[in-house]
Amino acid sequence: MEMQTKDNRIYTNQLPKWAIVFHIGFISLFLVIGIGFLAIAIKGAITNEFGFFLIFFAFSAIFLGFSRFCYKNLQNYTKYLMQIELGEDGYKYYFHNKKNKDKTYVFIPYENMEYVLIGMDYQVMPRQRVGHDVPTLQSLRTAKIIIYGVSSNGHPVVLSFTHGNQIYLIEWIHVFQEHNVTIFQTDKALTATPNTPEGIQEVPKQLYEGNLLFEVGSLSKDMDNIFLNKKQQDVIEKNVKKRRKKGLLYTMILSLLQIIMICFWFPEWDIEGGSFDDDSGLILAFLFTIFTQIFIYLYMRRVKWYDPIKDMIIITVGIVIGSLLSPAARPTFHSAVEHYGAMVVGWFLFSIYVFKLFGWLSKIEKNRKKNTHKERASF
Repeated sequence: MEMQTKDNRIYTNQLPKWAIVFHIGFISLFLVIGIGFLAIAIKGAITNEFGFFLIFFAFSAIFLGFSRFCYKNLQNYTKYLMQIELGEDGYKYYFHNKKNKDKTYVFIPYENMEYVLIGMDYQVMPRQRVGHDVPTLQSLRTAKIIIYGVSSNGHPVVLSFTHGNQIYLIEWIHVFQEHNVTIFQTDKALTATPNTPEGIQEVPKQLYEGNLLFEVGSLSKDMDNIFLNKKQQDVIEKNVKKRRKKGLLYTMILSLLQIIMICFWFPEWDIEGGSFDDDSGLILAFLFTIFTQIFIYLYMRRVKWYDPIKDMIIITVGIVIGSLLSPAARPTFHSAVEHYGAMVVGWFLFSIYVFKLFGWLSKIEKNRKKNTHKERASF
């Protein structure tokens, strides 16, 4: 949630009116376009144009998804009021849930602060690169400040705030130092660190002596330096296993879709030279299968080296079964289906393993540069 400020001491999540109108405009635009594409897709389904239906249904899902995302994002600013202040007497936090009327106010006087911990966090932002017309999304380092102390009502509390500006961060550090607050820092990202005394005590830390261990606003090529305690690591591993199981299920569904397409859509296509004509739905079916499996991998997040081979075997089984069950009577139909299957499997495996090879090589290069930097620093 982006916070607004005028003096770097008081922050709020309240958007100006023009920004709210801007959000509503985008929500409405995406919603209208998505509904329009959905209507076209339904028309294609009614007229039995299966490929036509798939294309416009996908476009509809994308734009309706954008609309929902913008709506949810706007709710963060209209349904909740958050305000923090680093005042003359301490740190103040106020949160108001306008939906259920809940209000939270926490005040930690400087004399009640046990310590402040400064670590990294990440923010994904579009950045314009030299020589490129289209901006790319890049991860920037921000500073996460965690304040541990006793509130004015006598309860131990942990509060956090993220700074994306190093000058503003240094100003806050000076305020803490003026009030003799102990400041620790860590080179770990505190993105997943829970705001509990137990959670921050597990973080490896050292006293802040005037120099930060990282530069706020600098480019981060990865986000793998996040500190995770044992419990969090176990939860992540459990979620990874769940996603892998669901990924296998989704691949089996995609294989089932191959059977349906080959039985009910492929027989309508023209065949030339033992393969389906390029003007048929061949390219559409090919792209649908390839990109659906890629989206499945994006959902899984972690893909082992043997997963592409395993999944293409599952897809191939669906293609073979579809070819055997298809009512098409043309003698060249089965060879055309085989050509389609070979094209899907061959292109997918080639693309995935080339991508993995480049990733492996870039990781080796990154480790080499990191080791070189450490060796130079040791001298």
